Amino acid sequence: MPLPDSSLEHILDTWRKEAAASDHNQERIKGTAFENQWIVFLTHDPVQKAQYAPPVTYAAWVSGQRVSEQDIGVDLVAKIRDTGGCCAIQCKFFAKGKTLRKEDLDSFLGLTKESVTHLSFTGCSLIF
Repeated sequence: MPLPDSSLEHILDTWRKEAAASDHNQERIKGTAFENQWIVFLTHDPVQKAQYAPPVTYAAWVSGQRVSEQDIGVDLVAKIRDTGGCCAIQCKFFAKGKTLRKEDLDSFLGLTKESVTHLSFTGCSLIF
């Protein structure tokens, strides 16, 4: 009996299909599943694990800070092991063939130098 396809592409396609069949907010479901997948990857991949402490969601991270919980386009936050600073991470899970546009990143790209410093982000990463 063949093993099920566990490739990343197959997993993402499965999530897209399940979200499309759901009565709930499909985009939020897909986005949360994608973010959770990257938390696992960044936590366990040897290369990423050497660079970052285990990431947390922005909501979890901001709750321990004295800053606004306003959505600034950051999905995950990971402490950078070498510097002690924090990396702001945005995850984008689009339909196959969708083009990533500047408008899709405006709030994330709009992190001004002041807000990055105030929130102690010393790095930014985009996952799509």
